[in-house]
Amino acid sequence: YPANNISFAGHSFSGEYLKEKGKPYNEAIMKNLIGSGLVLNKNLKYEFEFIKGNGSEYSGNVDGNLSGQDILSLYPDSPAKNLTGDFVFNTHIQKLKGEILTDGELEVKNGSFYIDNLPEAVTNFNTSVLFNNAKLAFQELNGKIGTNDFSFSGIVINPLNIGKEDQPFLIEGDFSSGQLRIDELMGVSLEESSKAISTGSPVKDYTPAKGISINVSMNVDHLFYKKFYGRNLNGRLIVKDQKITSEAFDFESIGGTVSGAFSLYPEGNFLRCKIAGNLKNLYADSIFYVFENFDQNFIEDRHLKGQISASTMSDLFLTTNLTPVSQTLKSTIDASIVNGRLVDFQPMYRLSRFVDEEQLAELSFSRLTNKITIHDSKISIPEMKIESNISNIELSGWHTLDQNLEYHLKVPLKKKYKRDKDERFGVIDDPEKNVSNLFLKITGNTEDYKFAYDRIDVLNKVKSDIKK
Repeated sequence: YPANNISFAGHSFSGEYLKEKGKPYNEAIMKNLIGSGLVLNKNLKYEFEFIKGNGSEYSGNVDGNLSGQDILSLYPDSPAKNLTGDFVFNTHIQKLKGEILTDGELEVKNGSFYIDNLPEAVTNFNTSVLFNNAKLAFQELNGKIGTNDFSFSGIVINPLNIGKEDQPFLIEGDFSSGQLRIDELMGVSLEESSKAISTGSPVKDYTPAKGISINVSMNVDHLFYKKFYGRNLNGRLIVKDQKITSEAFDFESIGGTVSGAFSLYPEGNFLRCKIAGNLKNLYADSIFYVFENFDQNFIEDRHLKGQISASTMSDLFLTTNLTPVSQTLKSTIDASIVNGRLVDFQPMYRLSRFVDEEQLAELSFSRLTNKITIHDSKISIPEMKIESNISNIELSGWHTLDQNLEYHLKVPLKKKYKRDKDERFGVIDDPEKNVSNLFLKITGNTEDYKFAYDRIDVLNKVKSDIKK
């Protein structure tokens, strides 16, 4: 010391060193390069020079080819486990005015690794990235997580700073995938489920982390979630200040198209979700099938046919593990159904003694429109006319999310129907249309409901006729 062209283990390290108390003055550099158990290979080369004689400032290059095990030796506290692959890189490192600066290029081939908060290992990982300190520019990054594949091109800043508000983690670029299975990506292990049950805490917490900013265009060919399947998803995903938004998205599903916008953000101990959507020509039976009949068995996918178009505005709270809190749902739905059919719906058979046709196995109608609201756990249906192949029935009412119901019907009587003596309380003649209408109501719940004469609607109709 001082010395040049120092060699060890068959590798050269050019530079000037000063000895201080038996140790190299630049011990920190040496520790980062060779002192953490790194198994050096013959393809790794260091070349450094010191700008100042005391070693306080230096500049140099590190080039070579490392294995995944080599990388883990350098960074034993890395969150990545079972890292494999080839890592080819060239790096320029310098220390100026107390600040260490790095830039260079890294190429990863056939990489794989596992991180605790991922449900599956990342495999087939390949990328070429340019870096400058904490800024990474991915020319192309692709790989798989389980059966899900992904490709990304763009910029990542501060990739190791997730959750640090003073140095935010930023992603900008383009994301694409041939196949995404959301339920697989949200997978929870049996160990996590058992822990959640015993502690009463959520299995997963999907609250957006602080200090994360994302602005990514998305294109997904095939999207799956449980029974849901969508094609050709396009949109832009933005995350900022713990708020996730998409100002415009669209995809094909259930025989039609869906477009809209949404936002998701923390509010109190919950996540608040707002959605504005437009549905066009979705098959009614498939909607009920995909959403598992909305957790009820009163009217199911086997009862419905037709295509639904609607515009919706919805506001809903979710738990932090994305479980909907149904009683908080507020929604308005302007909907229309074309070529609709109600097939083998048991409550309709109760009308067989009143309407012109005895068989009510299939009620069909060309178009049905209405504006439905959901508020305080109640679905409200304003009065609408169902012009069907059997009869023209008018219907209104409400249906709660816990499956209590009250519907009001105005049903034209059979022409040859003979009234019971008590039906004077439920029948109104309409001289102008030469038809008698029966006013009925359905009350109870989906497990136990009954038909009765609707005397209140009859009285309202009488009052109206008297005024006329």
